[in-house]
Amino acid sequence: MKKQQEQRKQFNRVMELPTGKFPQLIETKRWELQRDMLIEEVEEYDEACRDKDLVKIADALGDIIYVALGAVAEHGIQGCIEEILDEIQRSNMSKVQPNGTVLKAKNGKVMKPSNYFKPDIARIIKNHLNLHYSHTKLEV
Repeated sequence: MKKQQEQRKQFNRVMELPTGKFPQLIETKRWELQRDMLIEEVEEYDEACRDKDLVKIADALGDIIYVALGAVAEHGIQGCIEEILDEIQRSNMSKVQPNGTVLKAKNGKVMKPSNYFKPDIARIIKNHLNLHYSHTKLEV
């Protein structure tokens, strides 16, 4: 994913779009734009699936990831996104019950059993902020 993150940072540089150097909030107009672009790409995915067009599905999914990487860059979390994804994976795997079974809703969604735990994203963000600002105390 590092290659794709570097490509997205290059795009941001060339297009004169912001890229954060550390984890940060961004202006309302910027996150609203990121949200709107993600919604647009998800709608294209929906249309491609309805059309049963695998090429358009792949294009839409690629665009969703590319736009998400833009938001990652703008929020300055590119240095910790892989760690965040690892933590999300660790949390998601806690959805396996101790007996090895998985609970699913009728629609196929995996349910959270009693042993499920939320990902500790705050810890990761705090650690990365501390790398940049040893005096910063983040309240999450």
